[in-house]
Amino acid sequence: MLQPEAILARAVSQLYHAGLITPTGGNVSCRWEENILITPSKKNKGDLSCDDMLWLDGKGRVLRGDGLPSIETSMHLAIYRRYPGVQALVHDHAAAGILLGALELPIQVLCLEACSFHDVPRLPFLPPGSPQLAEGTAEMLDGQGSILLLNHGALTAAGSLQEAVNRCFMLERAARLSLWSAMLSGSPRIIPAELWDSLSL
Repeated sequence: MLQPEAILARAVSQLYHAGLITPTGGNVSCRWEENILITPSKKNKGDLSCDDMLWLDGKGRVLRGDGLPSIETSMHLAIYRRYPGVQALVHDHAAAGILLGALELPIQVLCLEACSFHDVPRLPFLPPGSPQLAEGTAEMLDGQGSILLLNHGALTAAGSLQEAVNRCFMLERAARLSLWSAMLSGSPRIIPAELWDSLSL
């Protein structure tokens, strides 16, 4: 059975090799009993191993691991405190989501994945690592599984790490298809709005 650190390292590797997080951008965490396991700051995401992950208590104090926790630790902790059902968070720096938000384009419901994101909330740009960003994401996440952080990336929350990773992939796919549609200047057929809720994944 894989240890929690290995499970987190595998998720980070999936996201990195898919281009959803960058060498220096993005962070991932999961709740494990009373503590939080999170990616480190100032280390290349493509080179992270299970030994690089840090264990934190509920106040963000490092319990185990070397180095500094992610700059967005306060954001992760604020969400975990507010939502007991959230067990994992992925903050990506995926290109299509950033560009879609910057161009103020909607997500078009062109595929099944997009049904879950047609009305994804958008948080105006706030400085990374700031208390304002932590408070803003925690407040906006209410009743949602994902947020677009304008000019920054996206945040997905879920009851398990794999589900949070899956949502991250689905959101980026929906954003990418919407961008392609806008570039082609067509009038694509979308999934009927009355089916969106029933088809949300």
